Amino acid sequence: MKQSIALIEKNYMQRERDQTYFANEDLRHDWSLREVEEIENLWKEGKHITKIAKLFDCDPDEVFLLIFDRARHTKGKEKVMLNFGQLFMK
Repeated sequence: MKQSIALIEKNYMQRERDQTYFANEDLRHDWSLREVEEIENLWKEGKHITKIAKLFDCDPDEVFLLIFDRARHTKGKEKVMLNFGQLFMK
């Protein structure tokens, strides 16, 4: 039992308690597959993040995080770029 606890602590508990900052905890991180597909299609049609967010009744930052995540998982085919405050995929 002690070996298992030590292994878990070594592999998963990299920091002391209360010494970890979780970014964007206040934002939504879960989407249905249907929502992901719809948002990707709207994005590819050129819809602005704020308009997409209004359609899904969510924070534009949440849409940004989803688009950013999807771009990261396209195996280098597309990248999210930020240019003078405008976000686009290249």
